[in-house]
Amino acid sequence: MPRLGNWQVDGAIVRLKESEKAHRFLEKGIPIIVAREEKEISGVPNIVGDNVAVGNMAGEYLLKKGFKHFGYCGFNSVWSEARLRSFAQTIENAGCEVSAYRPLKSQRPYSWPNELQRISEWVTGLPKPVAIMACNDDRGRHVIEACKMANLKIPYEVVVLGVDNDELFCELCDPPLSSIARDTEAAGFEAAAVLDALMSGHKTDCSRIIVHPTHVVARLSCDILAIEDPEVAKALSFIQYHSRQHMQVDEVAEAVAMSRRNLHRRFVKTLGRTVHEEIRRARVDLVVQMLLETDMTISQIAYELGWPSEKHIAREFKAIKGVTPLAFRKLHTRLALSSPAGPR
Repeated sequence: MPRLGNWQVDGAIVRLKESEKAHRFLEKGIPIIVAREEKEISGVPNIVGDNVAVGNMAGEYLLKKGFKHFGYCGFNSVWSEARLRSFAQTIENAGCEVSAYRPLKSQRPYSWPNELQRISEWVTGLPKPVAIMACNDDRGRHVIEACKMANLKIPYEVVVLGVDNDELFCELCDPPLSSIARDTEAAGFEAAAVLDALMSGHKTDCSRIIVHPTHVVARLSCDILAIEDPEVAKALSFIQYHSRQHMQVDEVAEAVAMSRRNLHRRFVKTLGRTVHEEIRRARVDLVVQMLLETDMTISQIAYELGWPSEKHIAREFKAIKGVTPLAFRKLHTRLALSSPAGPR
């Protein structure tokens, strides 16, 4: 900061701990966009995470896997606490509870071996099987290491879900860490566009650039279903394995050697939804993955997954997600920003 006057910059995207430092930039006429983990800074655009949506997505994903016991491993920070509140609310709405781990605030000097031991003891004391949301991928790795210390098997006794989907980091965990992906790249493009406008002397009414969660990238740390009914678990696995093709409820019932009516009854009792609803959800989840991880057109995705036309896939997708596939892609990726037509 003391050398700020020598930088000769026209604008900056900065990460600040103290809000006062933002005014140092503004006093020198340097427009800025702030990325800050604590309270937002007024008067400048802030890059913020949608922590409520992150917690909701984690809760819904782990509930869908049939777990009844849940944990949350976080840090003593504003964003971690926000994710915990949202996650816990989603779990409590389903009639379950969340056990939360937080570091000791008074631990000075900090000792990683001591904290690892505390996390290990916390996980050991949770009823099994248990699904744990970690506040981010770093914390997810901590939980995995703590489980190793306690000789707990992942994912059979403990399922771990992180946030941010740092692909290299997640793949290097042992076992690989499942994680919630966020549209950080799209937020980066939006931040650059806002900063460009500010550097050109234009005013902007943009006060928040929001980083949204997009989907769960499943890896080995979550590769299990905690379903008490073995036939329902088998049916769920069949649906997931065959989600790339159209399937009928009768095919699922046949795969588990059960009548359609009996399977319907046990599905509703165990999961609170029908077999047909689960088929639709699994298919749409696959569309989400293809929208965000490939550059295939909607028509190509429809063809790949056996839908008759783009209209059919759009109607089914909107019924589940509330928006069309194209609108979902524009919201969560940078494809629209990098197209010849430019941003819309």
